[in-house]
Amino acid sequence: MSQNCDAEGTVSVPSRGLEDGLDESPEPLHVSLRYPHPGDHHRSTASTKQSTGSSRGEMEAAICREINRFERDYMGHGPIVIRAHLIGDLLIVRLKGVLTAAEKQLVKTQMPETGRELLKQVRMAIIDTARPVIDPIVEKITGAAVLSVHHDINVNGDEFILFTLASAPAVRGRSID
Repeated sequence: MSQNCDAEGTVSVPSRGLEDGLDESPEPLHVSLRYPHPGDHHRSTASTKQSTGSSRGEMEAAICREINRFERDYMGHGPIVIRAHLIGDLLIVRLKGVLTAAEKQLVKTQMPETGRELLKQVRMAIIDTARPVIDPIVEKITGAAVLSVHHDINVNGDEFILFTLASAPAVRGRSID
């Protein structure tokens, strides 16, 4: 299984998985990042700050990789496509195709408004309870504290997570603020 990751932080994940009738677990996600110096990707996990040697694209790709891992581990289902956009002190993560089989069924069987509201409530509760896991991931990669998290999802399986950071991360190269 292979994924594509570009400098803008896009990771494309195949949509096949257990819900498609495969008898075995999907292979783990592999993302290649370009680091400025050999061995930078072996940094200690004890580090609380990402080096300012990272470009915006490298940070966005790392966010995509870690949020995808979180979705697979925590939700049991990863997105088909994930994109991250770092704009000043805002980090926007867009995930496409995140609904589990149970969530798809919930949306189909309930009245449209009820199913949509239930889906939003459940996903928001999950994000709120997972903040002790998600916030440190974002903080480690960006080097900035997470001030707030905003979330939305629709019945098509498009999910948006907006992180407000304490400051704009220091990035190598051009900056868009």
